[in-house]
Amino acid sequence: MRSSLAWMTTLLVLVPATSISKARCPRFCPEYYQPICGSDNITYENHCKLRKASCGARQLLRKLHNGSCNPVAQCPQACTREYRPVCGTDGNTYSNACVLRAKACNNSQLNLKVAYEGVCRLETQCPEICTLQYDPVCGTDGTTYSNSCFLETVACNNPLLNLTIAYRGKCQLTTQCPNVCTLQYDPVCGTDGKTYSNSCFLSIEACNNPQLNLSIAHNGSCETKDQCNKPCTLEFDSVCGTDGMTYDSSCLLEITACMNPDANLSIAHNGSCQTTQCPKGCTKEYQPVCGTDGNTYSNPCQLKVEACNNPHWNLSIAHENECKNTTQCPQNCPFAYDPVCGSDGNTYYNSCSLDVEACNNPQLNLSITHKGECQRKNKCPGACSLSGNPVKRTG
Repeated sequence: MRSSLAWMTTLLVLVPATSISKARCPRFCPEYYQPICGSDNITYENHCKLRKASCGARQLLRKLHNGSCNPVAQCPQACTREYRPVCGTDGNTYSNACVLRAKACNNSQLNLKVAYEGVCRLETQCPEICTLQYDPVCGTDGTTYSNSCFLETVACNNPLLNLTIAYRGKCQLTTQCPNVCTLQYDPVCGTDGKTYSNSCFLSIEACNNPQLNLSIAHNGSCETKDQCNKPCTLEFDSVCGTDGMTYDSSCLLEITACMNPDANLSIAHNGSCQTTQCPKGCTKEYQPVCGTDGNTYSNPCQLKVEACNNPHWNLSIAHENECKNTTQCPQNCPFAYDPVCGSDGNTYYNSCSLDVEACNNPQLNLSITHKGECQRKNKCPGACSLSGNPVKRTG
């Protein structure tokens, strides 16, 4: 009788792998960590994973005990169910880093580590074939690739590199760039809006970062409009600017020049700009001429008056008769601040600014009400600040 029981017990243990019920073989398992030790002396993350491994190995595996097979004090004994997937070096996706660390700790023979964050990518998702077209790009790893496809292939197969295109063209060897500059302070302003101690320092930055297309914008420090607004005294000592405008002081002219560096504004001479030589009036004869500003003038005298009062416009006769393309409104206006009040109640920076608005919006029937800013109907301020905002004189 005992020999019969022993034979039956042996028979039960040596059940062929094919007799494992397919219904008990899970296809997917939940991603939580509740380790158990299998009869193959391997630690499984949970009981479902053991059953799945048993089916995959085509052998009957059973649980020896709860916990890892070789418990180590430093190994995690439990992990949260937070889903922040990581891809392991074994090509498997783990629900979070803790689950991977637990498996790595309990199975040191795997040398398991995090390959990269996120779900494991299939190798078939990475480009396998690239053209031989030579269109070099420089990668953020400092390597030149024949074209963007080759770079993308390397980036896909090595996600830990975080490889992207730094710029198009071959990588510039940093050894070709200067690495020593004098300490001479001769500031230049770069096209990136930064001030460099001298042109040598800008050249180094441009050489090491060719994607910036960096060059010198102008000599001297980069100025911001906030830096331009320096305080000026109330002393009246008028100067005439090269834009033909009179400024109450050289300080106010310097502020305007600072805020408009493209105007190349400087002092033409001390004292007010002379405007007494301009014609005072013109006949009503209609002999139209077209000005270089795109405006039609009733006769040459009207144009000469406008040109004389605004020498910075460089206004002259483009051709006789009316301007043909009346729809072409002025595109550029001088930076000179010579305010005028429009018939719409708004103050314009100068008459040119009003002309642009009137041209682009003919339905407004906009015209100049008077020179100077529009008078506000609300109560005038009782005090003024010394902020140094420029106020210009017209003559």
